[in-house]
Amino acid sequence: MKRRTFLKTAGAAGMIGSTAPNLLLGAAKDSPNEKLNIGIIGSGGRGSANLRGVSSENIVALCDVNGQTLAAVQKKYPKAKTYTDWRKMIDD
Repeated sequence: MKRRTFLKTAGAAGMIGSTAPNLLLGAAKDSPNEKLNIGIIGSGGRGSANLRGVSSENIVALCDVNGQTLAAVQKKYPKAKTYTDWRKMIDD
């Protein structure tokens, strides 16, 4: 057997050996770690961009000193608790 043929065969076998368990077993679809619970401090300006970036996660708390901004964001995330003081949010 030529060296080049051996290396190709060994490389292919190694790749199959490392990926086969993942293909056969699959990933847990209902893992409790699938989504994060996230609280946002500051929901206007840069905070709104942060919210868009994590919108697929569980938004559980919103904090903003501006009541109008907080009310507007709460409409998008009605299940989230709202706070005007970040210290109270952290305590909860």
